[in-house]
Amino acid sequence: MHLLQTTTSLASIQAAAFGAAWAHQKVCLPSPVQHTMVKQHLEACKRILGTGPKNRKTPLTAAQIKEVVLRFGQGNPSELQIACLITLGFAAFLRWDDLSNLKRANLQLAGDQMAIILTKRKNDQFREGSVIRVARTGSRTCPVALTERLLLVGQHKESDYLFRKICHTKRGFSFHPQQLTYSRATKLFKKQLKVISLDPSQYGLHSLRFRGASTAAAAAIPDRLLMRHGGWRSQTAKNMYIKESEQALLQVSRALRL
Repeated sequence: MHLLQTTTSLASIQAAAFGAAWAHQKVCLPSPVQHTMVKQHLEACKRILGTGPKNRKTPLTAAQIKEVVLRFGQGNPSELQIACLITLGFAAFLRWDDLSNLKRANLQLAGDQMAIILTKRKNDQFREGSVIRVARTGSRTCPVALTERLLLVGQHKESDYLFRKICHTKRGFSFHPQQLTYSRATKLFKKQLKVISLDPSQYGLHSLRFRGASTAAAAAIPDRLLMRHGGWRSQTAKNMYIKESEQALLQVSRALRL
């Protein structure tokens, strides 16, 4: 109880417990967190303090992403690059780390698709690698066509990062070898959202993966395909990214036929 009186954050309590567990493991001692009494106290802390709501960004819809691509996909190299980043994050369920580390060598373009070869991923602890396949749609917002346009404009070599630093000078736009930074990508991402009348503060780059997964789930894509596309190892991990629409939730009571 003394712990609860002096600490109001569940996260700090859990951090202390896991820190103690780590210290014991380093000297080959049993983890105190596995003791029944410690487990009970941690569970009591969770019940009393609550886990609190997760501060998630609002996910972009497919229609909003299409609007961005139609507006900026034919623009200058900097605008094109961010539009491409947005559509790939959405279509391939990619995290920022995945996007920022993509190189030309990781992309295989074919007639009807593009294969994105990831040598490592956040939840790929054994570095098994994975391949994400993105279909060519033939539309003006096709992620494959947009990527091809960026590669053409940027004259990417095999070793070049797909998303790079771009400088605007009197002579025009020039691509640099350095990969695009998170802060710069976020700034340009929010700038494009503002142009299409969205509140930039409500959106983040991670919302691309979130909405892509939710949109695919709403289209009744089988779980095994969703999990493979997103690189999730468990249903729990996958479900964290799925936000059911209001209409989807109403199907439950409608199915009762009252």
